[in-house]
Amino acid sequence: MAPAIDNNCLTNEYSNAASKIEEISILASTRDDVLALAFPLGNPLQGILDSGHPYYHAALGREGPAQPYPPAPKLHPGWQIPANLNYGHHDYLPGQQLPLNFLC
Repeated sequence: MAPAIDNNCLTNEYSNAASKIEEISILASTRDDVLALAFPLGNPLQGILDSGHPYYHAALGREGPAQPYPPAPKLHPGWQIPANLNYGHHDYLPGQQLPLNFLC
């Protein structure tokens, strides 16, 4: 599913856990309008802060991980779903599939 958590979680609050696992797989879609609209409302301070503020973070499931990325090969490449696929929040539900050429 689309992770509704700050995109710096792998290098911030979960950095200890991320350092202990072998592989990290993420899917993120900039076409996820639920995370674009609801995630900022769910974070009490985020609705007040501008996107240029140092404490602003997008959702991991929309923008992918914040830089610096966890070191490769731990983080699998190709985590950003191309915008032209129009893959939104509800497309993660069973019965929906990404085109096979996305993985190439």
